[in-house]
Amino acid sequence: MFCLLRLKPSSVISRAMSTGSSEDVLLQLRNGKGIITMNRPKALNALSLPMIRVIEPVVRKWHKEDLAKLVLLKACDGKAFCAGGDVKAIAAVKGNNDAFFREEYVLDYLLAKMKPPLVPLIDGIVMGGGCGISFHSPFQVVSEKALFAMPETAIGLFPDVGGCHFLSRLEHNLGVFLGLTGNRLRGEDLVHAGLVSHFAPSTKFPELEEEILALEDCSQESIEKILDKYQPTLGKFSLEPHLREIEECFSPDTVEAIFEKLKSRGGEFCGKQLELLNKMSPLSLKVTLKAIREAKSMDLKQVLEMDMRLGKRFLDDHDFYEGVNALLVRKSNDPKWRPASLEECTPELVDKYFLKLPASEELQLVV
Repeated sequence: MFCLLRLKPSSVISRAMSTGSSEDVLLQLRNGKGIITMNRPKALNALSLPMIRVIEPVVRKWHKEDLAKLVLLKACDGKAFCAGGDVKAIAAVKGNNDAFFREEYVLDYLLAKMKPPLVPLIDGIVMGGGCGISFHSPFQVVSEKALFAMPETAIGLFPDVGGCHFLSRLEHNLGVFLGLTGNRLRGEDLVHAGLVSHFAPSTKFPELEEEILALEDCSQESIEKILDKYQPTLGKFSLEPHLREIEECFSPDTVEAIFEKLKSRGGEFCGKQLELLNKMSPLSLKVTLKAIREAKSMDLKQVLEMDMRLGKRFLDDHDFYEGVNALLVRKSNDPKWRPASLEECTPELVDKYFLKLPASEELQLVV
């Protein structure tokens, strides 16, 4: 899913400022509309630090100088919209200085809060960091090729990039279910779940894109009118038969109680979730559950500030590096988590992850 960075940040930044493009991401203005194209297909458009450093200053200029009436976010032809952050590159340096997380969250907040409305067209895999750059805007369009997951607990991390903000607001405890298990959703299921606003067939994306770019009135009402026109009648939610089980089993405020609920409920579906959860980092599970619960009463800014604190602590600890190496580098799928059990992840240990950082290290977010 991820690959090592190919480009030097300094060269990317200079090319971005002069031409609006680089190997891995393309930026252009067309008739007062900004277009961001993820262009790293061999890496499934995984978001790298050089890509972030290309996008952020250009988009900020579009926003501050009123150069763009709206911003379209899409990907080149391929399997993925954006398969997440380039975690292999982050984990390659033990004791990472957190620049990736810090700058990624700044970009996520800018894309969510800038004046020109962001319209992501998601025609492929969207996970982790791909959700961070797209799911916080008023609109998102997915096709039948869209494949969503927040799989961070499997690599010893947590659903960052503001993920706990949108997960905490889903009905039926779907956010806790998706955040802990990393379960995948496809196509129109993302609309049913409440993760995105619209669905459109992949074959209609070129026509939809051109109609959006031809808009004179770029108000949210005008954009929504176009998106509604392209959305067909949706089928049934694939998780509908299991919503009662999800709502009941993922309601407790402790991971141990969730395990007990799944065991007592029984059946094939609950058994599968137990099997998944037993593979995840125990510490990641406990931090993720607490973060989702707390995010429900926070705005996006507060959630991203929380993400910075949690991300910094994970970078200073063991499980993130172990998870990435076991699943993505060694590909042995046998991570040795520390702590190794839920019981060892005491409330005191979990709470330490949520403590404020020194003032100079806290995340600074402005638009």
